[in-house]
Amino acid sequence: MLTARAAERARALDELPAYVYDLTALDAHARAVRAALPPRVELYYAAKANPAPELLAALAPHVTGFEVSSGGELTHVRGVAPGRPLAFGGPGKTEAELGLALA
Repeated sequence: MLTARAAERARALDELPAYVYDLTALDAHARAVRAALPPRVELYYAAKANPAPELLAALAPHVTGFEVSSGGELTHVRGVAPGRPLAFGGPGKTEAELGLALA
């Protein structure tokens, strides 16, 4: 994540390409999506799409939880959004990953 100041600095230093996110706009969009859904609908964000901690933190108030597909993602998301529900899906899980998910 780059703040506006960091993005300006990256341009000045020619450190491009760079990903720049507008977390305020993301927050507003996620709030609008949540508001458009019936209360009974669960909304999960797939962490594999972008697991940046700042992005997950911006989405956390608006989603039911996060979908993860590996032990590494599970550990990362638990660290960023502790206590939030996780959906652990996908094929080929090791016993260690399943144990981590159950813990």
